[in-house]
Amino acid sequence: MAPLQELCGEWTSLILLVGLFCAFRILRDVLGIIMYGIRAYIVPAVMGPVDPGKTYGGWALITGCTAGIGREYALGLASKGMDVVLVSRCRSKLDQLDQEIKEKFGVNTFIIVADFTRVEALADIINKVEDMGIGVLVNNVGMMGGGLMPFVEMDRNNVVD
Repeated sequence: MAPLQELCGEWTSLILLVGLFCAFRILRDVLGIIMYGIRAYIVPAVMGPVDPGKTYGGWALITGCTAGIGREYALGLASKGMDVVLVSRCRSKLDQLDQEIKEKFGVNTFIIVADFTRVEALADIINKVEDMGIGVLVNNVGMMGGGLMPFVEMDRNNVVD
């Protein structure tokens, strides 16, 4: 008898199958990581940078774009050559961002003043941009409702049993 069969007895075939299954899963995972690395690092180096306008569409719509992360998305997408639809509730901040984007990057901009606390705001935005070919949506709008409270109080008041 073979040493493995002496050690495992009648379970030899099952143990062998489980081992092969695990080995193939590990091989699959390693190959997946290698392929991800090739797609993320080698292909862009060979093919050149991605043109988001050609890849995703000509326009990017950014809500909550006048400050913070939304502003950086608007500037970043404009720096890549995408035209941007700027959506926020403050017209003066929108005008300021619009001017900055046009001066720095020379792309087209479209301003929409919208207050997302109004239910009809979304329908108004959709009607205005329906035929523009929006390829990227950055939904970054923030709203404060009537239930705003510090996190610690919310945690104490909303204990789930």
